[in-house]
Amino acid sequence: MLANDGSFYCLDKYLMEQLGIGDNTIRRARIYLKETGEINYAIGKHKGVPTRCWILSKGAKMEPFGQAK
Repeated sequence: MLANDGSFYCLDKYLMEQLGIGDNTIRRARIYLKETGEINYAIGKHKGVPTRCWILSKGAKMEPFGQAK
């Protein structure tokens, strides 16, 4: 669930388990999404602290999330 500022927290370990991809792939994807202006992120300051991400591009891609009832 997104916070009011469009942010969410997610552990890389969770993404690896859910998507079946490695940590290097997650890092590359995160960098690519930041470079393309889709997201911004702040990596947790300590090991085990989740990364906080902000979704910057909230166009048509976010509409299905707003229609859930």
